[in-house]
Amino acid sequence: MKFNNKTMKFKEINKGFDVYEYSEDFSKFPMDGAIIEMNSIFGPKKNKFVELFFVLDGTLDIEMNDKNYTLEKDDMFIILEDVAHTVTGKNARVLIVCNPPFKPSNIEMLNN
Repeated sequence: MKFNNKTMKFKEINKGFDVYEYSEDFSKFPMDGAIIEMNSIFGPKKNKFVELFFVLDGTLDIEMNDKNYTLEKDDMFIILEDVAHTVTGKNARVLIVCNPPFKPSNIEMLNN
């Protein structure tokens, strides 16, 4: 099924973290996808879904399991369910895919 970028819906998650959703209803699919533009920090958090990040532009830093990973253009990173992590974007434009589909209630924000 094709999802058109001209009908993407904009959502600002917080300052410096914008999401462009291809669709708000992925109930018929085992995953969903969106483009994020990020110039901020999000986390630490745990998800009830698997996240795949594919960097289209900029830099994305991921802190997970006491390690830091720097992703640049054309790099991909997968975070499994229930793994604590923090994501920091620096002029980052990223394709993010969630399985099962993203729901805000499936994110647990953690204390530092």
